[in-house]
Amino acid sequence: MMPRRRSSVLNVATLFGLMIYFARSEGIRDAWYWMGVLCGSLAGAGGLVFYLKQEGLPEINPNAWSFFPLTAIFTITLAFSVVGLRRGRIPLALLAAINAAWVFLSGSRGSFLISLVCLVFIIVQMQKSGGAVPIVAVALLIALGVASQFIEQQSEAVHRFNKLLDTRRSWTSRTSGRSDLALGGWYTFQEHPLGIGTGGFANAWVNLRQREGLSVFREGVYTPAHSGWIKVLTENGFPGILVFTGFVLSFAVIGWRRRRDGLFLLGLLVTVSLSVAFLADEFQGKGLWFLSAAVMTVLRRPRRPASSSVLQRVPARKVDVRALPPTR
Repeated sequence: MMPRRRSSVLNVATLFGLMIYFARSEGIRDAWYWMGVLCGSLAGAGGLVFYLKQEGLPEINPNAWSFFPLTAIFTITLAFSVVGLRRGRIPLALLAAINAAWVFLSGSRGSFLISLVCLVFIIVQMQKSGGAVPIVAVALLIALGVASQFIEQQSEAVHRFNKLLDTRRSWTSRTSGRSDLALGGWYTFQEHPLGIGTGGFANAWVNLRQREGLSVFREGVYTPAHSGWIKVLTENGFPGILVFTGFVLSFAVIGWRRRRDGLFLLGLLVTVSLSVAFLADEFQGKGLWFLSAAVMTVLRRPRRPASSSVLQRVPARKVDVRALPPTR
């Protein structure tokens, strides 16, 4: 239990290191743009190499692999939000579309849903400056063209999405056992409302006795929660889930308070992304902490002044023409 507990703490501690990184670059607006270009290009090229050479590579968990292009989409999203792009948005939009295609081909349903949330955000940001429709159309065609070149991966991804929507299957089959883990976590929470301790879910699952409504999925096998929500609920109990929920919602709440600065959609993006991601993943995905740390840095920036103009308006004073010297 101790190694897993240390791992859980270290995964969350990543957030603070990333915040220091972003705080040091605060105010350098071009850094956010070039971060999006660099990460988007790297993941775009890396995804192409991966799928071309996939047969000769060791097996990689698709949920873990999907965070490579997904994190690149996060950086592009941040570039659109922080920099307020009017120029340079076309290459970033194309890079976002290509990386979204790689996420789709991974077959990770949770990561693909998060990528769709990010793409909607990017489209909204582009629409503010106009001319978004042709760019989006071209980006969509490129994404479809890229995905169509990998028939085997495309078929597997479509199969996984159809499997989730197939009502003839059991929830255990449709969710790859995550519904069983969630129900088992709920039973453990009912017995221990204050939690069983960080890192204790796998042991609790092995020793679970109440299995009403559960299948034989990994019965008696040491298995992690595969869900941040269930992990916190089981291991940290009622106090933990309250704090965790407050953390996830805080981005949207603070964004709403800063809506005059145009930060509400950015805060809402993080809240939705974290909410969806922690349904099927725990805290290992460093891309989620990357996004959270970046947006926490943005949300703490000083508010804009009441007047957006550089020169404050000065009330005009009446001038007595008779007091002026005569002109020659």
